[in-house]
Amino acid sequence: LNIFSTIYSEGLWKKYIFRMQKFNPPSINEEVLIDILKKKYKENLSDETKKKEETNKNINLSSLLMKGIHDKEGAIRKASLIIIVKHKLKEFSKTLIDKISKTENVTEKKWFIWAFGEVGKSKDVLALVEYLRGEKNPYILNLTATAISKVATKDGSITPLLMLAKYSKNLYVKSSAIIGLGKIGDKRAFEQVWKMATTHSTKEIRFVSVVALSNILKPGNANKKQLQVLQGRFEESKSIFEKLALAF
Repeated sequence: LNIFSTIYSEGLWKKYIFRMQKFNPPSINEEVLIDILKKKYKENLSDETKKKEETNKNINLSSLLMKGIHDKEGAIRKASLIIIVKHKLKEFSKTLIDKISKTENVTEKKWFIWAFGEVGKSKDVLALVEYLRGEKNPYILNLTATAISKVATKDGSITPLLMLAKYSKNLYVKSSAIIGLGKIGDKRAFEQVWKMATTHSTKEIRFVSVVALSNILKPGNANKKQLQVLQGRFEESKSIFEKLALAF
């Protein structure tokens, strides 16, 4: 019975949330990058733009970084993304979606998805959801759904995640969306997550739904009928992982 103890399962929630989102970009010397971008692109700016930039540091930085993420050198593109995230420049939200959809290289696509998860706007999430329709790579699908969940967590917009969790037929996307709903912990997601946790035919979906449910259904808030359903699932389940999640 120790496997179902509180101590053993205590880290279950954080383990499945943060493992999916763990990504540590290298440190970048911002001054060196900006100096490089200035030398490459400053002379191409109009006199009017230069005048504006002299009085507004953010405009200067954003315009240079916009050049940077379109640069022909991959190292400059990646370094620019790191600085965009560092300064939380949300004005790059739509541009990042465009780069995600058009970038062929999987490794570089990962960088753009990561950046969107950090600075993307909730109003642009539906465009990213639309992109998922044509993507086949399971790793990219999972990472994109995770980025969407991060944006939803910050902005409190759960509609895209509800759509992905309900309609996606891809196991990676569906699971990531459900975990994202759990991370937000919004009670509006309860009905959908509860249904998947207790009736879904796929054990992996039931498992992540139960994990998500543990944060949506706060301790002490479950009624007697709900507790009986969960206990019944525990007794019926043949999956050790689902049993562990239910015990948690």
